Amino acid sequence: MYKYLILNIVFLGIAGLIYSATPTRTSKIRRRNDRYILWFILLSLMVIFDSYLTILPIVTYNLNATLGLQLGSIPVEDFAYLIAAIVLAPRLYDFFSNKTPE
Repeated sequence: MYKYLILNIVFLGIAGLIYSATPTRTSKIRRRNDRYILWFILLSLMVIFDSYLTILPIVTYNLNATLGLQLGSIPVEDFAYLIAAIVLAPRLYDFFSNKTPE
C-alpha cells in the first residue's frame, strides 16, 4: 500500500540531496514574483494535461497504491515530480552554467 508515496519520498529525497550538494553560484537575486508566476503556470498546465490523460483514461492509477487524495482525477503524489523539477531546474542551471572552463 502507498507505493506511489514511498516512490515519491525516495525521489524527493534524492532531489533534496542534489539540491543541497549543488550550491548556487550566482550572486544575482532573481525576482520572486517571476518565479511564483512560473510555478503557477507549470502547476496549472500539469493539472490540465494530467486531468486530460486520466479522464480519457490514457493513464490509470492503482488507487490501492495511492493515498486516496486526488485533485480531480489526479493523485496528489503525481505532483512530487513537478515540485522536484521546479526546485532543481534553476539550481542545476546555475551550477552547470557558471563553471569556469579548465
